[in-house]
Amino acid sequence: MMLPMSFSVEEKSRIAAAVLDDFVEVVAADDFGYPMEAEDSVPTARAKMFGLGICMALVALILAKFLDIS
Repeated sequence: MMLPMSFSVEEKSRIAAAVLDDFVEVVAADDFGYPMEAEDSVPTARAKMFGLGICMALVALILAKFLDIS
């Protein structure tokens, strides 16, 4: 069984560490604004869900009236 030379292992580990470091920087820079965007979209989503709930209740009442379920 042959083992790799120590300088080969060190070189590959340095390359892997540099790639991982670059990847972390890119991900951190890309997702920096995500929490602020998510926080800004909550009121809009809440209003849409409230409106959808009201619309579904009205549709249910209309269906109940036409189908004489009540």
